[in-house]
Amino acid sequence: MKLYCVLFLLAVILKFSDPCLVIRYSEPREFSALNSSNLSFSAACACKTLKLDSLNIRENRVSDSILYNFVYSSTIEAPEIIVDDCFVQMYCEDGYELYIFDTDKGAKIGDYSLDGFCNPFPQKWQVDTGNGIEEFKELKGVCVMKAGCVCPFIEMDSSNIDVYLGENESYKNYIKGYLIQKPEITQYKEDGCPHRRQCPEGSLIYTVWDPLEQDLLVEGFSNVTWTSDCRPNNKNWPWILYYWRPEVLQSVGRNFLSAFCVDYYEF
Repeated sequence: MKLYCVLFLLAVILKFSDPCLVIRYSEPREFSALNSSNLSFSAACACKTLKLDSLNIRENRVSDSILYNFVYSSTIEAPEIIVDDCFVQMYCEDGYELYIFDTDKGAKIGDYSLDGFCNPFPQKWQVDTGNGIEEFKELKGVCVMKAGCVCPFIEMDSSNIDVYLGENESYKNYIKGYLIQKPEITQYKEDGCPHRRQCPEGSLIYTVWDPLEQDLLVEGFSNVTWTSDCRPNNKNWPWILYYWRPEVLQSVGRNFLSAFCVDYYEF
């Protein structure tokens, strides 16, 4: 009897001597056998996060996502991400809006910071996107500069053109290595969108229809000033571009728009 008393007292001491706070989660069925044998199971929080910027946005493409295409064709930078055990906070600096993506979807968070919780058993983030709680297998965040214009466009120069056109044969064979500048935006419309752009005298202007695919680069025109209008209600072709070629005003619709100036006389 004395042996049983000693074992009982030892069990009581062990039970109440652990000062750690234990958070119990809803456990999936595969762990029910552990519970039935009075064993305790705890899962580590290892949900994935990733900061997106111009260097890795392309390799993390979300196929057939209008939201991703908009972000890709905007001025972006990486957000701040703070992960503390099972909790995450993500936010952007002033002047930028937060967007988040998974492997197959995305959401605009806007000016607000994002707070989320990692469910450790499926290893998925639980976040409030503004439309209720959603699960994200991989929580990828990116900050998009507020341009005032709802139609997507990119400002390209030597600092970022390789990111968008580094695989384009025309760029590699005929443009890379020369001085590349952003066009001067000489006129904005009331909606905040650039309307008139112009390159320095002696430069050629190039327009990029689809930097995501890197394969639609039109030939340059000398000393061209061209204009464009944003049509946000047209989902397929939100931009309409006007240009003279030759002596006749031409127009074409595009899903997003960019341009850069090339000076072939300076290296």
